[in-house]
Amino acid sequence: APVPIYLVDPEDGEVIFASKRATTSGANWLVEGPRQQLSFWPQLREYLESHGEAFRNDGTAEIEIDAKDTSEVPAARHVVASSLLYGEAKAWCITVTDVTRRREAEAALQEAKETAEAATRAKSEFLAVMSHEIRTPMNGVLGLIELLNETELPAKAKGFVGHLASASQHMSDLLNNILDLSKIDLQA
Repeated sequence: APVPIYLVDPEDGEVIFASKRATTSGANWLVEGPRQQLSFWPQLREYLESHGEAFRNDGTAEIEIDAKDTSEVPAARHVVASSLLYGEAKAWCITVTDVTRRREAEAALQEAKETAEAATRAKSEFLAVMSHEIRTPMNGVLGLIELLNETELPAKAKGFVGHLASASQHMSDLLNNILDLSKIDLQA
């Protein structure tokens, strides 16, 4: 999308030239006052003066400036200023991009990431607690099956106890695996 472009006097921020996009109703909030000075000129000037060495080295500066949040004024602007000659005079070429939506998307993405991480932690904690709570009585069942297996039982009952011991051991192994995975998850 086209962005507003301004040529600005570096001494006072007065607009020397403005592109067609800069003069349309969507961007006219950038210029104010009888001398047609950029509305964010004080912030930009302060930034350029405080980072002057970096600006003088390559002639370009980038800054994000917050504005009043109204329906006409974006909440955030990305400003790029480049030093150049306009005829015989020194000027800055300034482009302005509304980055409000990008900032909102970044904030929403960060919030979604934090929510997903919290859900993962909650799941891992739940699995760790549940598998521990189930494993404790399961160990008691395995002990009782072992004692039952050592008693004198009819052959048919011994077969049932053997199946019970095998199934209980598989369940115990499964619970141990779940507990191990949840511990790994919690440490990550």
